[in-house]
This record gives sequence, C-alpha cells and structure tokens, in this order.
Amino acid sequence: MLKLRLVLTSADWDSEKIVAKAGLNPTRKWARGDRVHPKATNLEKENGCLVEVTGASLSSAAGDLLRILEPTKLHREPLPKEIEVEFSCIVYMEDGAPELHMDQQFVRFAAQLGASIDFDVYEMREPA
Repeated sequence: MLKLRLVLTSADWDSEKIVAKAGLNPTRKWARGDRVHPKATNLEKENGCLVEVTGASLSSAAGDLLRILEPTKLHREPLPKEIEVEFSCIVYMEDGAPELHMDQQFVRFAAQLGASIDFDVYEMREPA
C-alpha cells in the first residue's frame, strides 16, 4: 500500500490563503507551531495543507490524485513563489514492493507546478 500526497507549504501564507489560491479541498491543513501529529511532540515549521490518496500502486494513486486536482486552480494559474509544492509518496512494504511508475501526464503536471518529489519507504514485516 502507498499514500501519495500533494503538499503545499509557506512561511508567508496561512493555510486558508494557500487553500484559496490553489482552489483545493484539502485532506488536512495546519499552521506553523501545530503538532505534526496528535501524538507527536515536534511542531510544524510552516503553514500548509495536503491532499492525500491511497492506492496499491503509484500509477493508480497518481491517476486518482490528478482526477481530484483537475478542477482546481492548479491547472490554470501558477502558484506564487512563496508557496512550496511537493509530491510525497509514502510506501508501506508488507509482501513485496508496489509498482512505482509515474506516467508522463503526472511528471508534466509536477514539472508545471515546480514540485519536488519525495519518496519514503517503510518495511512493515516483522523481523525474523
């Protein structure tokens, strides 16, 4: 299983302004100083929001995320330089690795946004 997220962050813009500029319906949003997770002690360094999808493969999750983002402003107007854009892929490996293919449409969209792409891979099997 994996999670694919579009993450928008800014030191200058609050999360509501980021959401409005991008035209998003985020899965989660936060302010600088909020806890990263309810059980965590570390704090968010910037304001931000994310849209998250889950899938069995990267190509299916990327397709789902592109469909969600299609009606947003992200396809029509560039984001200001004060908003950083990242696609984050979190891979949970239990019984082998999922397919990690990105099609041209997804790569072009990431490039259009000036996005970075981050992969985190976690092995979920119990040690022998």
